[in-house]
Amino acid sequence: MQVEPREYQRGRNVGLQFERGLGFGTGIVGRTGAFAYLGDAGVRGNDVSNISYKDITMDGVTKASISISEYYPQVMPTGPVPAVAVSRLTPHFHNIRIENVKGINAAWAGAIVGLPESHVDDIILKNVNIEAKKGMQVGYADVTSDGLTITTTDGSKPIDLGPEGKVSEAKK
Repeated sequence: MQVEPREYQRGRNVGLQFERGLGFGTGIVGRTGAFAYLGDAGVRGNDVSNISYKDITMDGVTKASISISEYYPQVMPTGPVPAVAVSRLTPHFHNIRIENVKGINAAWAGAIVGLPESHVDDIILKNVNIEAKKGMQVGYADVTSDGLTITTTDGSKPIDLGPEGKVSEAKK
């Protein structure tokens, strides 16, 4: 399914839970809470895959520009957490592409966070440029970057690696 281009303003966002095979392209986002949100509250579990966000411009996002999190109730744990047995309620986020995305005046670049027993994997951030007060957190996730630039205005690290978080450059 492809979501048609549109302008998102004031409190609206594109949030997904438990979806597969969606594409978002050519949009403008302004003064919204979060954009590119994929989340799981730990109550249904599912395969969330084959998602793409492409050709998006964001200005003034008041929360996270990119939020992909299997962890609940927080976006990022405060330290390592023990793995639990995989069950039907365990989410699996993978094969997610975010390409040609620009964000300015954001509160937070965002987070990509999985679980110890179910990493977020096969995530590609290509030509993503975000200017935000705070940087991006990555934990229990394997992210590939190709032209990723995060600039922080509060002096924090552009990318803060949490437990088992990995960001690697794409092979050319």
